Amino acid sequence: MDYTTPVGEIIERFKLIEYLLNCMIINHITPKDIAFFQNILLNSSIINTGAKVKIIKYICQSKNKDYDFTNLHKLINIRNLFAHEDVCFGVGDNSNVFTVAELKSNGVYIEEKFEKKYTEFKSIYLDEFKKINKLSEELSKCPQS
Repeated sequence: MDYTTPVGEIIERFKLIEYLLNCMIINHITPKDIAFFQNILLNSSIINTGAKVKIIKYICQSKNKDYDFTNLHKLINIRNLFAHEDVCFGVGDNSNVFTVAELKSNGVYIEEKFEKKYTEFKSIYLDEFKKINKLSEELSKCPQS
């Protein structure tokens, strides 16, 4: 398996979710200069995805919208794993087995099969994308607090 294609797929697919997160924030704030707000302030080098999710959680609370962020957090973790961590190649009889390694915040080092994490992302993504899209539509219909 060529691992570069799934990595690119995960990163590109997650960009769509991040775009929806940005839209929810923009729609809540309605900034004077939308292009500046979206391209500069919401740029991922300034406000990372985790911070955007915290903002969305606040918006949901302020508008009494319940949302389970569990799968979104799983997608973020897998995306970050593929984008930032090492992919290790198998050797010998395992030369076609790739693993991804992650050092957790609690200091535990975990190696998992690349294919397993890729499959997990694919199994969660479409449903979560639809839910985020629906949440975005619902929040834009809510009156401003």
